[in-house]
Amino acid sequence: WFVQQEAPPPIALRIVERQGEDDWQEQARLECERLFDGAREPLVRLVWLRGDGRSDLLLSCHHCICDGLSAVGLLRDILTVCGRPDARLGPRFELQGGADVVPPEAKRNRWLQRRAQLKAALFKGFIRLQRIGPPVSYGVAYTQRWSIEPAAVQALVRRAKDEDVGVFAALCTAFMLACWSVRGVRGVDKFVAPVDARRYLPSLQGGALFTMAPTVRLGFGGRKPRAADFWGLAHALQDDMRRQVDRLAPAVYEQLLGLERLHPLFDRLIAFSRSRRSGRGVSLSYLGRLDDSSRDEGGLRLEAIHAPSAMLEPTPASLITIVGFAERLDLAFISDESSLPSAQAAQI
Repeated sequence: WFVQQEAPPPIALRIVERQGEDDWQEQARLECERLFDGAREPLVRLVWLRGDGRSDLLLSCHHCICDGLSAVGLLRDILTVCGRPDARLGPRFELQGGADVVPPEAKRNRWLQRRAQLKAALFKGFIRLQRIGPPVSYGVAYTQRWSIEPAAVQALVRRAKDEDVGVFAALCTAFMLACWSVRGVRGVDKFVAPVDARRYLPSLQGGALFTMAPTVRLGFGGRKPRAADFWGLAHALQDDMRRQVDRLAPAVYEQLLGLERLHPLFDRLIAFSRSRRSGRGVSLSYLGRLDDSSRDEGGLRLEAIHAPSAMLEPTPASLITIVGFAERLDLAFISDESSLPSAQAAQI
């Protein structure tokens, strides 16, 4: 939960002199290891690697105030005011509780209200009955990065269009087959993809920060995964993902209406999650093409946007983030040595 401060401190900006092209990767690693002090400081901070004519800017955000698309929105705002300090960034949105963003027709739906109350009550009972053991330890976290060059991206886009398949569905299919090839079918128990909850919450559209990113399970609709049937699998995955996304709205409303009832169990819920081993699943997150951010702003020219890392205590599990910019796809593979050895991540 949040407690509003009357005079909050400003967002921290740490300035480091830029020595080389790869300095930002070491600073990004340090940032991922630094916890936020939520009681004293804003849950966003910046690092400016200041160079002679060329700089790097690192944005770090706590997941409890924003999802990946919120971070993209913050990045756009920062780049805008760097070039135009007097720019207006749109209205502020003040969120008092989860139910504030639920559409009125959903809040009036008594069936939804009862389901949210029942699910919250059942979940509370489930957590109270669980035996909580000692926290599970994991290996060293890492982030592996690479990019797909413009010629390959253009070829992928053309082929995906010919096959009537989205690029993200094709990328998911490729990663799923690669993970199974390296780890075996039992080595990865599920694949999921986050969904932008704003599509179900009209009051949040237009760039508002939001934290919740519901997920859908990725699969081929019962189709047997065979590499020779790649585009058939990609089509099946896309159709199955669309069906799940179309049916997701009630679950989003129920979660938002029921979350406020779980505050008393927060500490127990965290202890429970830390005592259960995770890390056998893979999340695939595509933040879209960000080419509209490439415009010049007051003499500043943006050269690259890198896919974000994400750390979720006690383990990042296995997360693949993808960002499109300047005709490239930039990718990051985040995991830990216990969940997925870095050598196997490189194979995938």
